[in-house]
Amino acid sequence: MGFFNVSEALAPGVELAGPVPAPLQQYIAYDAAVLKTAPDRAQAEAFVRFINSKAAGERWKAAGLEQLNAR
Repeated sequence: MGFFNVSEALAPGVELAGPVPAPLQQYIAYDAAVLKTAPDRAQAEAFVRFINSKAAGERWKAAGLEQLNAR
């Protein structure tokens, strides 16, 4: 038995018993930003909006991640 990120434990041959209870969770936050010098700023901004959207939620869930504060 061990504790690991759900997203990393979704590998072939690994049996996931379940997540740690919410009061004991320690979440990892990932940030996204668009650089001022981005070659295609509009496309980069669209991508950042998408990964923060409710529409992307199922993709996050399928990867074993929880999407926090979806917009």
